[in-house]
Amino acid sequence: MKFMEGVGYTYEAKFLSESRPLFEGAISLDTQFAAAYGRLAYTHLMDVWWAPSTSRSESFRKGFESVEKCISIDDSQAFCHAMMGQFYLMRREYDRAIAEGGRAATLNPNDTWVAVWYGMTLRSVGRYEEAISILQRVIRLDPFNTGFPLFHLGSTYLLMRRHEDAIEEYNKALKLNPKIFNAYVGLTAAYSSLERMDEARSAASELLKLHPTFSLVDFEKTLPYKNQADTEFMVKALKKAGLQ
Repeated sequence: MKFMEGVGYTYEAKFLSESRPLFEGAISLDTQFAAAYGRLAYTHLMDVWWAPSTSRSESFRKGFESVEKCISIDDSQAFCHAMMGQFYLMRREYDRAIAEGGRAATLNPNDTWVAVWYGMTLRSVGRYEEAISILQRVIRLDPFNTGFPLFHLGSTYLLMRRHEDAIEEYNKALKLNPKIFNAYVGLTAAYSSLERMDEARSAASELLKLHPTFSLVDFEKTLPYKNQADTEFMVKALKKAGLQ
């Protein structure tokens, strides 16, 4: 019961601090509970993405150890292979990231979260059309998802410099879930790139309401793009809108 409560919490960033002890408690009761290690790894991955930079390396270490433990216990856990793919992506080990994401998708082709993360990995290495195909399939399978497939589709269009399409998908995502603060990151970049600066600054303001400690310096460190031009594009667009 506590494990499932923690699973629910992990899809709201503000509840990650509450979900982690639940997974740790589940593991203390059963040290071979593979799925709990996978979910614990996810909480640490979120810290790698969004926590202050001073704690990022420790969060990465704990998360990577957790997902390794999950796979060592049960190699058939799609969620854990998806998580491993994300950690490899953050380490810029792109071939391994793609391999783990692909294995996860093979193990559970109907898991929408696994598919979304695989799409994110493909986008990050510039395989945009493949990412779009995967994400559009997820949206067809689960049109009332919490908005994250739409957000990632928007982010794929953004890196393709299809800014109007990106804006459309981000707004769809926020209509389903107005708490996807990183959708406002994408909106800020898209509006800024189109020189729609009032809308860019408005999106940046909404971002800061949801994530007051947002730091462009820290955010840049988490961008896993293989193409350095994509990182430079994002940083330039966000800076132009006034984010620091």
